[in-house]
Amino acid sequence: MKRTRTWIAVFFIIGAVVFTTAVVVNNNVSDNSSLDVGDSLIIKQIFPQEGDQVLQQSSVSIQLDARYKLVRMMIHPNNDFTSAGVDVTDAARHVSGLNLWRFTPQVEERIKLLSSGTNCVTASYAPIAEPHATKQKRWCFTVL
Repeated sequence: MKRTRTWIAVFFIIGAVVFTTAVVVNNNVSDNSSLDVGDSLIIKQIFPQEGDQVLQQSSVSIQLDARYKLVRMMIHPNNDFTSAGVDVTDAARHVSGLNLWRFTPQVEERIKLLSSGTNCVTASYAPIAEPHATKQKRWCFTVL
């Protein structure tokens, strides 16, 4: 009887450890569903994600691997990559510890609110060691 209780306790503890490990691992995996394999090694996160629906005052951000820097961030209203878009690079705040660039529309900025409908972003980035080797990430989202 005592041996059965011991085995039950051992299995319970093992189950709790396995469950906790699964939760921790799942929380540490970022959702890069809109990134291809090559980009996901460089681009850690984008916000809003491809296809998200956000409010007009929502931030737009990109987080890069520590070896890369943002060169330019352009916001294109109405899913129009052919237009010049609005350059928000200088207005994007850099969080150096995370290597994250975040643009938040504000009254004093070039974009006071994101345009209703589809908005797209072109983010150009480059390795810090090779500033002329730029790449681009483009994605679109919907503003309510």
